[in-house]
Amino acid sequence: MSYFDFLGYISILFFVFSFFLKKTVVKFHAINTIGCVCLGIYSFKIKLLPIVLFCFIMITFNLCNLIKHFRDKISFDILPIKPNEEICLFYYKKNKKTLDELFGTDAISEATNAAFIFRNNDIAGLIAYVIPETGTARLIIDFVSQKYRDCATGRYFFNQDVSFWHSQGIERLEIYAPSAKHIGYLEKIGFKQGNDPATWEKTI
Repeated sequence: MSYFDFLGYISILFFVFSFFLKKTVVKFHAINTIGCVCLGIYSFKIKLLPIVLFCFIMITFNLCNLIKHFRDKISFDILPIKPNEEICLFYYKKNKKTLDELFGTDAISEATNAAFIFRNNDIAGLIAYVIPETGTARLIIDFVSQKYRDCATGRYFFNQDVSFWHSQGIERLEIYAPSAKHIGYLEKIGFKQGNDPATWEKTI
């Protein structure tokens, strides 16, 4: 087996890996495109022209979907609710495993305020928080479903349009002892470690 044959195997790995990311539009199409490019080069080298044509069609399909995704206007809305409302508890139950891993098993019971986040009229996530002091909200839950984990929702409500927070007199957000899985996301949307190393905070 030549070194070039590894390109064929690598392309298959990219294809398989892309389907694990199919709920995330950008990652799915991007990884799938890389797989198509690798397979197309390999197939051209060994003169499998039908496979080359297939790869070309798939690359075109992926690129069209990526362009459409970035051109489509995304709408965001936020709806305040009570943490003990039936619809909130239902949503929490449906996502309990992930929510418990990220925020702890008692997170929803600790919150005094909550809100559903909507993206293109679809429930994209849940925010739950307390207000420990005037002007500060401590986020207990900041959850976005797998389909929308591209940070766009977080950037919108924590950077672009913070009117939801300002309408409550809140100018500072904090999260205490976030899970290791959550820290990367917090950094991307502008949270920084506070004087207390366990607290991540952001001025809005």
